[in-house]
Amino acid sequence: MCRVNNLASPFHNWSLETCIMPEQSFQTTLSLSRFDRYYNRIQKILNIIGENKNQNTIIGIEHYAFSTTPTPADTMLKELGGCLRMFLCLMKHRIMEIPPTTIKKIFSNAGSSKKDDMYTAFETRHHMPDLFPLLNLTKTKYKHTPHPVEDIVDAFAITLTTLHLFERS
Repeated sequence: MCRVNNLASPFHNWSLETCIMPEQSFQTTLSLSRFDRYYNRIQKILNIIGENKNQNTIIGIEHYAFSTTPTPADTMLKELGGCLRMFLCLMKHRIMEIPPTTIKKIFSNAGSSKKDDMYTAFETRHHMPDLFPLLNLTKTKYKHTPHPVEDIVDAFAITLTTLHLFERS
């Protein structure tokens, strides 16, 4: 057993215990190096947010969509989300996890809204500008909101929903 003493490590004062087992009884493809990638990504976010010294910040996060079919990418995103939540709690942030249907209901007035419906609500209901020309993107004939636009709308929807729910509490 060893203790992590590095003050810069998020695992400072954690204990590490190793168990030795016969090789044939334990095989895994677990790659713990992915946690280094997670930590590097999360650290960029945490540097922007900073520590919640006054305990007056609340961070809205979309809750996990449990109805999705688990894929390796989905599993890694949920794992990354769990790490982010842990670090935010260690930095004394209050987190409000909001179900996706609640975000959709409050933002677009329909809990079953699709991405295109959310974009329409962004422009019409919330009077926000058309993001396509701002991002030098061209709208296509296909009904699909592409990724930088979808991400901006989601972030805006989560922010407004967090404010709405926080005011009611």
